[in-house]
Amino acid sequence: GHCFIDKANLNGETHLEVLHSLQDTREVCRNESDMSRLKLELMYEAPNKHFETFRGVMNISEPKPAEIPLDGKNILLRETNVRNCEYVKGLVVYSSNDTK
Repeated sequence: GHCFIDKANLNGETHLEVLHSLQDTREVCRNESDMSRLKLELMYEAPNKHFETFRGVMNISEPKPAEIPLDGKNILLRETNVRNCEYVKGLVVYSSNDTK
């Protein structure tokens, strides 16, 4: 899936950008039952001041093993507005003062 995001609160840009879901998780995250069987580990860099950069790896062990590299194109930032989309499913990576 995909959604459109508005980053005007972050960088002043008023055009919509497309954010795509991870291809490797689309098949196993179609509904709540499928998501409950998903077992994964997320490894990522420490919080930093560069709000549009992110590096990490998602290691899925079940139902279909995969190692997925993650970057800034895979993160929905705080203060981003989602448009033309009913909902987004995801994981919180940083919380507290370091929330991206």
